[in-house]
Amino acid sequence: MSEAALRSGIRSAIRGLWSGVLSKGDFTSAMKSVLGRQLMLAWIEGAAECGTKVDELSEDEIKASDNFITEQDGFISEFGAAIRERDKISGGKLQPLFGRAEMWIGRYVDARNQAKILACGDSKLLWTVGPTEHCRDCLNYNGRVHKASMWAKYEIRPQSPRLACHGFRCQCQLSKTDKRLTKGVPPRMTG
Repeated sequence: MSEAALRSGIRSAIRGLWSGVLSKGDFTSAMKSVLGRQLMLAWIEGAAECGTKVDELSEDEIKASDNFITEQDGFISEFGAAIRERDKISGGKLQPLFGRAEMWIGRYVDARNQAKILACGDSKLLWTVGPTEHCRDCLNYNGRVHKASMWAKYEIRPQSPRLACHGFRCQCQLSKTDKRLTKGVPPRMTG
């Protein structure tokens, strides 16, 4: 139940297709399996941060998690084709493919954040930037406190592909807080 398990599963599938051990169909099945399993676990973790257990997820939360996972599945075929173009037989290197896979690894935290903002309802959540370089959106949100329902309404969350940084290597987080709410609505994302 971690980003490490997601990374390991994705890397295994990439290595399998790159080396010719897996067919494109096997690769697709492996990717769908690891993404479905690990992103759902991330979703469950996010909801649990607000005290919601897996069997307490609402229909809307389940539908949102399904949509999130289905969206990620939509990128598998194109990635498989890119791996085939740069496979071992053609002299392609494995490491750049692993680098590209990091975008999916970032979706783990994105799934956890989306679940959190849906499950936390009226809990106050503080946006805090992580120890990486920050995009203009993350800097705009840093220190802002809004109810989870407000973050959800505007679909704003760390690691979102709609941020100026597109969520890539974003280490920002939303955490429960007792600080006062920030007045107004959060600024729009610019990504």
